[in-house]
Amino acid sequence: MEGYDDATYGRAFAEVYDDWYGDDPRLDDLVATVARLASSADGAVIELGAGTGRLTAPIAGLLPDRRVIALDSSIEMLDRLAARPGCERVERVHGDMIDHLPDEGLSVVLASYNTVFNLTDRERQTLLLRRVAAALGPGGHLAIETEPPLDDEEGSSVTVRHMTADTVVLAVSRQLGDQRLEGHFIELRDSADTRLRPWSIRWFDHRELVALADEAGLSLVHHGPAWPGSTGPFEVPGSPDPTHLFTRGGCGGSRLGDSVGHRLALRVPPARSAESEISRSETKPRACPLRCLLRSLF
Repeated sequence: MEGYDDATYGRAFAEVYDDWYGDDPRLDDLVATVARLASSADGAVIELGAGTGRLTAPIAGLLPDRRVIALDSSIEMLDRLAARPGCERVERVHGDMIDHLPDEGLSVVLASYNTVFNLTDRERQTLLLRRVAAALGPGGHLAIETEPPLDDEEGSSVTVRHMTADTVVLAVSRQLGDQRLEGHFIELRDSADTRLRPWSIRWFDHRELVALADEAGLSLVHHGPAWPGSTGPFEVPGSPDPTHLFTRGGCGGSRLGDSVGHRLALRVPPARSAESEISRSETKPRACPLRCLLRSLF
């Protein structure tokens, strides 16, 4: 998209982000999972694309003695994070999720809600995973959520995201090939200026993510509809299993506490092991319709 850069999304969405995306049933389980993983390894916890801090604040609250880092390319997002109760001691880093990732000593790297899709080419997505693998300490984990669209959707789409008597928000998107999608949320209000909120992503499915992670030196230890120990999966009709946990190759999650390790084992039963899941993906990749992606894109 001409004129789109790393900071465009934050400038466009910061003022509405919490209103649009703040109420998510997955939040509590994800925060609890990050806290459990952090308690079993040494080092800082970092959230990539931390936005306004809706996850960072409760994570910091559960880890009062741990260094917690919020990294985002948008100063507008980070300004709102700084003002959020619970983020007072969170270390804010304004920059690119690859170039400004700490070099070492991380216990958990969190990339929630399709964050990695915001890197819009495969090479940079691969580079990020390599940087994460190098930065994770012993027993450290990458927690990542992805909900790719179906690859057979038609080339463009216009849907209604929200509508009231005086407001309409349209979701407009188009496919560019090579798993690239871009679009706008167009906000129309009675007697007010039109607002355009652009976005641009490159998506990948579970099979590609596992392959990229393997190349980077990361091993899959969990994949499913919900996080380990979850009180219940977040269900979207036609949605894939969005949650993934990786460890640095050779670590095997051995530093996980017994209780957390037990939960991980329970969440990946034999019929849905990493190997069987990869095999299934090779014949029938799972993905969500484009309308699902637009609901949960960020």
